[in-house]
Amino acid sequence: HWDVDEQTNSRILELFYNKISKGANLSSSLSEAKSDFLHQAPEELRHPFYWAGVGISGVDFPIRRSNVLAITWKFVLVFVMGYILVRHLHMANHQ
Repeated sequence: HWDVDEQTNSRILELFYNKISKGANLSSSLSEAKSDFLHQAPEELRHPFYWAGVGISGVDFPIRRSNVLAITWKFVLVFVMGYILVRHLHMANHQ
């Protein structure tokens, strides 16, 4: 499994959602969000451990503004479910 830093990934996702809300496609939005994060982050948070855990898979397309809220909640739900699964697996492996 891959542990992720919750605070840095939250910041990257915030930047990502901001970009897709402006109509950019998913992959370029994530790439720009990670780049923005790296430019803003202190040196100790620039290691890939802190930013490489977020990725896009599937069809890459721009999101129309009317769909942003629904898509945002789906991403949040998937992220939270993934985080819970990782934590559960981590706890199970250390018992």
